Amino acid sequence: MISALKEACDRSINQGNLNRNYFVGLKNNIKPPKKSKQLIEEEDYRAFTLEERDIIIDTFKTSHKDSERQIANLVEFLFLTGCRLGEAFAFKWKNVKSEKGWIVFDESYSSETKITKSTKTDVIRIFKIKGYSRITNLLHQVKTHDFDPDDYVFTTLKGKEYNRLNLSALWLGIDKSKEENKYYYLGVVTRLVQGGEISQYLKPSSTRHTFITIQAHAGVDLKLLADSVGNSVDVIYEHYLDTNKNSTFFDI
Repeated sequence: MISALKEACDRSINQGNLNRNYFVGLKNNIKPPKKSKQLIEEEDYRAFTLEERDIIIDTFKTSHKDSERQIANLVEFLFLTGCRLGEAFAFKWKNVKSEKGWIVFDESYSSETKITKSTKTDVIRIFKIKGYSRITNLLHQVKTHDFDPDDYVFTTLKGKEYNRLNLSALWLGIDKSKEENKYYYLGVVTRLVQGGEISQYLKPSSTRHTFITIQAHAGVDLKLLADSVGNSVDVIYEHYLDTNKNSTFFDI
């Protein structure tokens, strides 16, 4: 927010409406409180269980709402690849290399800037799908006969690319009950939590953590997993394998 205000003041100064930028240097003086490793892990690396993952996917697929059924393939893709949200939004048919047995993640769409750029780590990654029937079947189901290589694989009912706002609206819900045009809608995951079908609400980005957690604990090759999701083996060990989440202090 401070960065945005500083930029707005810079523009005002250039337009002759202000003589001074009051936000210069303020960003460096505002530091968020530090968090313990335990709290960071609890907030950033939580995951759904395998059963909860499948309940979420199935609920999207069998929904009576067209928009929820439409986005079901994107949700499943996120859960089955562990890619970042922006990478899924920018995923195109030219990134599917069926003859080689892999798909490619080389771009990411920023919902904030509305710009498609390189991945977060600026690394082009391949993700092996040979023998991974759920991914190959999903892509075959989505694929149309008249697709163009530059077409997005996952699109809205209007044929547009998805973004965080689209996904959040169907995942979490929309609350405009305090606005003039009152509207309230519970998203799929919110409904499942309230109905007691899954244990907790997690953000859409938890699809990534869910994939990594499930695959790591299932015994997949960690070098393959790390390279495929754009992490290091050390990160996977630190955040997904070496910590017993049920550990407590000795009562002494």
